[in-house]
Amino acid sequence: MEDRVKKLEKIVERLMRRSKKRASIIIPPSSISHVVAGIDIQGVIFRHMFPCDGTVYKGVVRLDHAPKKHIFLSVRLFDDEDSQSVGFSIGSKIVSKDIGIAIKEGDCLEVTIEPGDEIITELWLSFTFIPTLKDSDAKSFLIDELENDRSKFEQTLIEGKNA
Repeated sequence: MEDRVKKLEKIVERLMRRSKKRASIIIPPSSISHVVAGIDIQGVIFRHMFPCDGTVYKGVVRLDHAPKKHIFLSVRLFDDEDSQSVGFSIGSKIVSKDIGIAIKEGDCLEVTIEPGDEIITELWLSFTFIPTLKDSDAKSFLIDELENDRSKFEQTLIEGKNA
């Protein structure tokens, strides 16, 4: 009888350890995108205000054509007290730039283009924004919940193939 009790205690102990295992999933970064089309695009082309703290990590610009000469693009982040700018030259149809500027709730983003003699008729713009951890939607699940959800998903796939 004593051996049975010890075996049961050991099983319960193992189950308790497993039930405490957790996995965290963090929602991926946000993409802020915009497109401008017109006869001759220049000046301020985009404005955005951030609803939470975070960091603007990367910017990508795509033009309708590769410019013959370099054109200048300026990215400015500002609030009532401070302003930070990052400028870069665009010499090809698609340009990617690491920005890495921390922002606070209520900060504004403004993008300006100075094409010089170049005529730009279409410009696509995208930024990667990652909210701070306190503003991220992080969820915590028991491992058993994730495994159960995976099993349900797999079953749905199997049923879909058999339909």
